[in-house]
Amino acid sequence: CTRRAAILPPTASPMVDTSAAMRTVHESVSRMCASTHLERERGALGLRRELKDAGPAGAAAALEQASALAGTVEPWETALGGVEALRLVLDAAKDGISEEMNASEYRKIAHSATQVLLDSVGSLLEHKEVRVRGAFAAALGAACRALGPETFDKVREPILASIKGSLMRDDNTHASSDHEEHCHDVENHHIAESAKPSELGMHQSEGWKCLETSMKALRECMDGSGPAFGARVDDELFA
Repeated sequence: CTRRAAILPPTASPMVDTSAAMRTVHESVSRMCASTHLERERGALGLRRELKDAGPAGAAAALEQASALAGTVEPWETALGGVEALRLVLDAAKDGISEEMNASEYRKIAHSATQVLLDSVGSLLEHKEVRVRGAFAAALGAACRALGPETFDKVREPILASIKGSLMRDDNTHASSDHEEHCHDVENHHIAESAKPSELGMHQSEGWKCLETSMKALRECMDGSGPAFGARVDDELFA
């Protein structure tokens, strides 16, 4: 008689402890806000791994936590951790959208994460800590990769305004510095010596520091948007 091949049942997928996964996501985002660079890197490494394993639920949990952290002024490490976590969430969302795995859920997450960045564009683009500003620029690039150049359309005005404002501050600083150098003499030397270093040096670099960040944000948006950014290039953009 003919022997019938045994039909084995499909292997069951391992059960995922959702609560444990969410706790791990929370711990990684918290570590990304640590005061030491090494601990922040460990947190970012862990979150990348967890975003792959936990799917949209993990991305949503990280988004909720990061949203509350990104707008922090002090300590700057907290803002940095929140913005970096948003960038990783956007990267995960972009992968989920492109692979059509839970694409609609990932698209909603990407829109929500981008909105957090848009709501804080003024404070983060000119944050006093350069690492926060740089992370924000990178996050905008991630948003453009996930959702396309339409994201740039929403931040174009504040980015260009920051660039122009930084150039104006820089020009005013040079003009003021030239005047002070010309008028400086022995009689007012004691005034300069008694002034605080922050009063003498802060404004001299304020303009070009923010300019560097704003230009980076523009470049990140261009790179993230790809060839589709070409339609956004006009005289105002490179005026």
